[in-house]
Amino acid sequence: MYMPDNNNQNNQTTSRFSKKQWIGAGIAVLVVIILGLVLRGKTNAPAAPETPSADQSTVETATKTAPAVSYQQMLSIYKNRMVTVANNCVVTPEDQKLDMNTMLLVNNASNSTQVIGFGSDTYTVSPKHYRTIKLVKDGRFIISCDGKPTHSAVTVLLK
Repeated sequence: MYMPDNNNQNNQTTSRFSKKQWIGAGIAVLVVIILGLVLRGKTNAPAAPETPSADQSTVETATKTAPAVSYQQMLSIYKNRMVTVANNCVVTPEDQKLDMNTMLLVNNASNSTQVIGFGSDTYTVSPKHYRTIKLVKDGRFIISCDGKPTHSAVTVLLK
């Protein structure tokens, strides 16, 4: 009497199942590789620089990086939206009214580094350099220099 070899059939089924597993695993690996390449391409894209923020209740700031325009050009661009600190903490203009969300240039025209205050926010600005700030809160803000209030202020108006 002939008895079929069940072990051989089981081995063939196991072998076929393993091939399916290998094919499935291969497809999964390819999908992971493709997704990795796609996501890597997205993360290598140049990100927009973060804008450091001061106390959000008063202003937003943008640090000065390699400028596309010169210091003198910036002074010209912001001539009606600028606070200038000269030697001995002399600040001009004494009073200025600007609309909310206006960009203001804080200019250190002195020969030394100054800590310039705008309301409760302070900015350390090197000689002959500037910072730009976005006015995001209405009110009257006293300008200070090296921790001492000056006679100058900026009034930010609602639009």
